[in-house]
Parts: sequence; structure tokens; C-alpha cells
Amino acid sequence: MRFRSSFSVTRLNYALHGAGLLTALGLAALGGIARQGLAEYRVGLAAQFDEAQNVARSDAEVKIRHAALADRLADARSKNTALAGRLTPTAGETRFVVQLADAATAAHVEIGGIHPGQKSMRDGLGQLSVDLQCGGSFAEIATLLDEIQKLPRACYVSSLKITSDGGRSTLQGEVGLHLLFGHPAAQGGR
Repeated sequence: MRFRSSFSVTRLNYALHGAGLLTALGLAALGGIARQGLAEYRVGLAAQFDEAQNVARSDAEVKIRHAALADRLADARSKNTALAGRLTPTAGETRFVVQLADAATAAHVEIGGIHPGQKSMRDGLGQLSVDLQCGGSFAEIATLLDEIQKLPRACYVSSLKITSDGGRSTLQGEVGLHLLFGHPAAQGGR
């Protein structure tokens, strides 16, 4: 048997070098793919981290707004308690008319008429509508409105109309008022 060592060793050598080269190229390609995947993974992690920070910031802002709303609610409850203290157990129209007359006197306004309207009740609270006609200067009518707001009961101005008769310095005012009162049964029979 004759052995062709040089021919087959050379071919085998080339074949092994080629296989090694292909293996090296394959590994390099796999390494590149792995590096690219790792880079994409890092970008994805960074985006998730940013999103988590944004959620934490948003949560903190919501907590701050909640605390502010809780403070506003406490203030509103305090004001409601103060308002409830000003509610009278009955309409007390006569006493209210006297208080309006005293307010008009303090403001130097002439009262043309006080006309109580309808009473209405809802959820233990009542409301009495009152129309008030008055005359005086603008400053005097404004003072009357201030005096009405100082009354020791829950009363608010619902409408206001001021007219002039032309050249006269006296203005005519029509003031719509709402007097709030408590129902005697809702306040323990007072």
C-alpha cells in the first residue's frame, strides 16, 4: 500500500484550517449577536428604570395633591360648622325684618319694602326668599350689602339690581336675599 501523505495531509490541513476559520467566524457572529442582544436588554432595562422613576414621581405628586385636598376638606368642614352655628331653628321672619331694618339704618339707606317669599325645606334645612327694595347712593347700597353679610344668621344675596331715575343722585336697588334656617325637629326641638 502506497501512502500519499503529502497530498492528503495538505488537503486535511486546508480542511482543518477552513473548519477552524468557519468556527471562528461563527463564534464571532454569535458573539456579535449576543452583544447586540445584551445592548438591547440594557436599553430595555434603562427604559423600565425610567418608567419606574416616573411612576414614583407621579405617586409622590398624587400624595401631595391628596394632602392638599385633605386640608381643603378640613377647612370646608370647619366653615360648614361655623355656618351651621349661624342657622336659626325657625324662620323668625319678624326678627329678620328688624335686623334688615337695622342694617338699612346703619347704611343710611331708605327701605321701600321687604317682601318675604316662599319657604322651602330640604334635608332639615329651610330657606326663605326675601325681596328688598331700597334707595340711596351707590356707596350706601354697597354698605347695606356689607351690613347684610354681617347679620348673625346665614343669609346671602342671590340677586341685585340697581337702577337710576335719570338725573337724581338717589339710586333704586332691588336685592334678592335667601335666609337659611334649621328645622326645629332637625335641631333637637329648639
